[in-house]
Amino acid sequence: MRAADVVLIPSMQEGLPNVAMEACASGTPVFGSEVGGMPEVVLSGSTGLLLPAGQVAAWKDAISSYAKRFEELKTMGEAARQRMINEFNRDSYAPKMMQLYEAAMSLPRD
Repeated sequence: MRAADVVLIPSMQEGLPNVAMEACASGTPVFGSEVGGMPEVVLSGSTGLLLPAGQVAAWKDAISSYAKRFEELKTMGEAARQRMINEFNRDSYAPKMMQLYEAAMSLPRD
């Protein structure tokens, strides 16, 4: 992933995408579909781009637009890595996930 200029994840559905998190942690920006948990990982315009799922023309335009903008992609990749360090580390992310699970477990099963 580190050798890539950008990682493309044109999913139609997605949970919390590990591949996006791995790319960001590697310092590679992600262009991903605006579905599921992708917006939790990718900040559009900062750490990559969020694009409409299934809209091929929007994807084509984004890829074409950034094809020669290597410095911007590098800046996005650096921001993506820093976001992973700051937001998805074990000291901050794990407690947030535990709170989410505890809240879900406290809901009635009906």
